[in-house]
Amino acid sequence: MMAMLLQQAIGGLVIDHDIIRSSLLEDNDVSFDQVVKSAYRPQWALAEHVVKQGLNVTVDSTCNFLEVIDQGSKLAKRYDFAYCYIECKVKDINLLDERPRTRAPMKSQRTGVDRPPKLVHRRDK
Repeated sequence: MMAMLLQQAIGGLVIDHDIIRSSLLEDNDVSFDQVVKSAYRPQWALAEHVVKQGLNVTVDSTCNFLEVIDQGSKLAKRYDFAYCYIECKVKDINLLDERPRTRAPMKSQRTGVDRPPKLVHRRDK
């Protein structure tokens, strides 16, 4: 939601990490853990493709790994773009829990603060 508001203000393209993860989960041969790790590569490849076109890009992604900040900084420096990292925090756990419980979740999204994504269990090969 915040990424879309930012996009309305600055234009450009929003790359939603959950869409990438959810699309990778369509393949029944991959585990959620594998997808969590592998979704960053296409995210940054898409971001670079957009930046090369001279467009603004907003990467809508949780920042569970320092890689998110590092990759964004490197990309901005390489193409002489300004880089901003915006961290949204909610102190009220009930407010934080409200959104996932009221939205239609993608495959990779939680349905509540205490509810992980509903996935079919897959055997790692």
